[in-house]
Formats: sequence, C-alpha cells, structure tokens
Amino acid sequence: MSLQFYKPNQGITGTACSFWRNPDGFWMSLIKQDGWNAKSRTGSFSKNKKNPQKRVIVKFQDTEICGFIDAINRNAEYSGYHDSQKQIIKFKFKPYLKDGEQVGFSFSLQKEAKEDSTDKQSYLMGFYFNEGEQLKLYLQMLIQENFKASEESFKAADEKSTEKSPTDTTASKVSSSDDDDDDDYDF
Repeated sequence: MSLQFYKPNQGITGTACSFWRNPDGFWMSLIKQDGWNAKSRTGSFSKNKKNPQKRVIVKFQDTEICGFIDAINRNAEYSGYHDSQKQIIKFKFKPYLKDGEQVGFSFSLQKEAKEDSTDKQSYLMGFYFNEGEQLKLYLQMLIQENFKASEESFKAADEKSTEKSPTDTTASKVSSSDDDDDDDYDF
C-alpha cells in the first residue's frame, strides 16, 4: 500500500509524490508533471515516470520518517541530507506559508549529480493541513508496520537459534569458597 498525492497545475510545474514501505526500508518518489488537459483540467505525470531527470526515488531511515512526523506535530522544520556515490539529496519539510499565513506544510527536495554539480533537479510538494494529517497518520502506520516486522524477524531468529541449541542441558559444576568474600566486579 502506498500513499499518493498529485498536485498538477496549468503551468505544468506540478509534482506527484508517493510514500511506501517495503522490507528494504521507507521510500518516497517525486515525479514532475508532463502535461495539462485544459478541457478536463487534469495534469499528467506518466511520461516522466522513467525519466531520471524528472523523477527521484529516495530511501529514508526510520528516524527520518519520525522527523517528518515530529515536524507535523510540532509545526516545525525538518531537513536532511543524503550523500551517495552518484548523487546528493537535500530535503526540507516545513510549514507552508501563503501570503504570510500558514496553510499546511511543504516538502522540497534537491537532487544533484555527484560528478556534475550543474546537473540539478528541484521538486516541491505542498500539503494542506488535512493532507499533512493524512501523511502523518500514514507514516505512523509505516513505522508501526516496521516495528512489527522487526519483532517478527527477531522472534523467528530466536526460534531458529533455540532449535539449534544443544540438547544436553547438564549444568557445569561451579565451586565457590566461603573464604572468597572479595567483589569480583570491576565497575
């Protein structure tokens, strides 16, 4: 299951974004708008789905997902930086102001090629308050799913190690002396 937001506009500068989780982590994709149908007043994004100059996919850590949740809860800014072999990603989630008044939250991301600093793409996505609440609830659900998956994985590993433990449960004999009253602890 993923959560998707589409924000097309007449100027063909809109963005679509998706959030999801899989066993490898937490993910977000952003795609730039590629067209506008004036008759139906709808935008399209499909032509840019596989265009690396118009689309970005970012993997987030659980602490970063919690950073987005915290920013919504506290009405604050959260920013981050990812550095890989091929690219640098800078992102910022913060209150969204329009005419000096907050109307929700905004997410901005800049992707820069590592070998060519002039090769940059910028993405911007606005979330009204209700969308921010939806995003928060969805991200909380993803975190809960991740906790549950981690717990199940831990239990499965623990069960495997228990199955492989030796069947001989004979305890080794430990001798103690009443003469030894010294503490054997080094802390």
